[in-house]
Amino acid sequence: MIGQWWFLAPTFALMLVALVLPGVFWTRAGTRSALVAVGAAPAFTFGVVTVLSVLYSRASIRWEAATVLPVLGMCALLGALTWFGLHVRRASGGAWRPGMPLAEAIGTRVPLGAVQRAVRGATWGAVALGFALAALPMLAGADPADPVQQWDSTFHMNGVHAILLGGDASPFGGLHELYGGREVYYPTGWHAFVALFATPQTVVPASNVSSLALMAVWVTGAAALVSVLTSSRTAVLAAPVVAGLMPNMPADALTMYNQWPNATGTALLPGLMGLAVLVGRRFADDWRSRPPGRALARRAGQTVFLMVGALGLIGAHPSAVFSLLALLAAPLMAALVGLARSCDWQGVRGRAAGIAWSLVAAAVVVVPLVVLASPKIRAMGKYPRQGVSWSEGLAHMFVPFPPFAQTMGMTWWTIVQFVFLVAGLVVVAGLARLAVPGREDTVPASPGGGRMPVWPFASYLVAGCLTALAYSPSSQLRMFLLAPWYMDSRRIMGLQSLMVSVLIAVGFAWIAELARGAVARFSSQAADSGADQDGRALAEG
Repeated sequence: MIGQWWFLAPTFALMLVALVLPGVFWTRAGTRSALVAVGAAPAFTFGVVTVLSVLYSRASIRWEAATVLPVLGMCALLGALTWFGLHVRRASGGAWRPGMPLAEAIGTRVPLGAVQRAVRGATWGAVALGFALAALPMLAGADPADPVQQWDSTFHMNGVHAILLGGDASPFGGLHELYGGREVYYPTGWHAFVALFATPQTVVPASNVSSLALMAVWVTGAAALVSVLTSSRTAVLAAPVVAGLMPNMPADALTMYNQWPNATGTALLPGLMGLAVLVGRRFADDWRSRPPGRALARRAGQTVFLMVGALGLIGAHPSAVFSLLALLAAPLMAALVGLARSCDWQGVRGRAAGIAWSLVAAAVVVVPLVVLASPKIRAMGKYPRQGVSWSEGLAHMFVPFPPFAQTMGMTWWTIVQFVFLVAGLVVVAGLARLAVPGREDTVPASPGGGRMPVWPFASYLVAGCLTALAYSPSSQLRMFLLAPWYMDSRRIMGLQSLMVSVLIAVGFAWIAELARGAVARFSSQAADSGADQDGRALAEG
């Protein structure tokens, strides 16, 4: 089967280029991490695609590669120019002036050292390995010309076909042919993107190739997210490999269950989360060290990028925004409370700023509840999907697994996940130093030093509780909270898999450091023992 996929390698490469290039330079303009930039870029691309799909429909411009890809190319070019301009400004100390030689403005580039080259090579090698492990079952067992045998997948491939024939990719009626001519809202981000690389005769293989592209986005985003949470290189290297091996996402979501729009939103999550955490951390530092106006201005560009990325999540599937909020609710609330407390409540301006941050924190709680109560979301909650039992929910709450056949390999992989997951929870909860006294050097730290943030633990619990609630008996609470995911446990377990991947990577890094230290001590003791024996032998001789 693998040989049949080689003919689609150009399509796969073009999809990756279109996913990354429009946004990667914009991200690089505000962050030094190429990994975070590449991980977050696809969400930006989907945001641009969503905006263009609406504008093209209103302007009666046909949606096709010839009209859309040049605009994406312009986004990439403008981003590259912005990145280059900011680099020149930083390199010249802000003293660049017209007429200054370009080489002088850019400055002398310091070549990468051997260690930096090795780190970068290992990081991208781990990403490639994670993608290979994720894609191998599909490449080895599936024919790219065969449609996935799921009713939902058939609907979405028909959606791509409808866009190709009608030239309208707007979420506001672009798929009207599938609804008897009625113009209804349906997120068309995935359909619009795939239509750029398909013809009416190649919808099936192009759709299948998009699954591979989303696998690459998923593992890259996981590595990017872990890189902003810990300075442990081992954890960063483990993250894409672990993410690629998760049974729910990408295995179930992109091969067996294969609900492409929902899976697209899930695949975009980790990279955008990584950028959001990085921007939030830097904004908090700016707020405490600079005037409020300047702190806001310094992060305005990155905030716009995040907003476009969030729009990309909505364009892929609105449930992805709820997933983003569910996973980032804990750090967001903690950050907002911290900003409010850091304000000078004795002064008028400080009091106003503190009240403003408090109102934002309240809005983070109130606005999602209002949206959940809206008629559109309530209609999603009326989908006929019954619950099971609380025992089934508790069985899936801590280590998610899809309804695959329980083979020996699956059983052992579940056990391995659980062991490293517990280790990761111990590290994030701050208990590792107590578990192994005197070995603080083995505990993964945050990028700025000190202990890792605790919020991944909270986000893991939130996702686990949502999964348990999805399996629980039918109730009004279940219908209200899980409406964005149609009360579907397999959709929710995708975001649960993300947090499990993060914690497993951290746990693996800790155990690996402990094992390395134990081996080093054993080798040292063995060497000392051998030296003592040689010394005694010489003395006796």
